[in-house]
Order: sequence, then structure tokens, then C-alpha cells
Amino acid sequence: MKATSLVLELIYNLVMIGLGSYGSYILFSEFVEMEQFRSISQILLVVRKRWYALLALTIALMLFFFPFFKGLSG
Repeated sequence: MKATSLVLELIYNLVMIGLGSYGSYILFSEFVEMEQFRSISQILLVVRKRWYALLALTIALMLFFFPFFKGLSG
């Protein structure tokens, strides 16, 4: 039972780190290519163009904060 929970926690952490790394790498590289921010519309264009990276980063953040909310509520 304990070995199973350790394996599931390891998989949970790997998924969280993998999704966060992927999303942040893609978005960071897109913003670096812009060289300078001219307007908010360019930022929204990058987010619209790379929505899957934003989704991956959002899921990783939710997975990161879920244990905190679970611990605080119970």
C-alpha cells in the first residue's frame, strides 16, 4: 500500500514538473523572440498562438497548489 502511494506521488510530481517545464519553455521562448513588448495585443497574440503551452502551465500550477488547498481545508 505504501509503495503504491509513493509511486503515484512520484508520477504526480513528474507530470507536474513536465507540464510546467514544457509550458514555461514554450512561452518563454516566444516572448524572447519578440525582443521587446510593444503592446498588450502582442502578448495576447503569443498566448493565442501558443494556447496549449498556457494550458500546460495552468494545469501544472493547479497540480502544484492542490495539495496546499487540500491541507488547508482538512
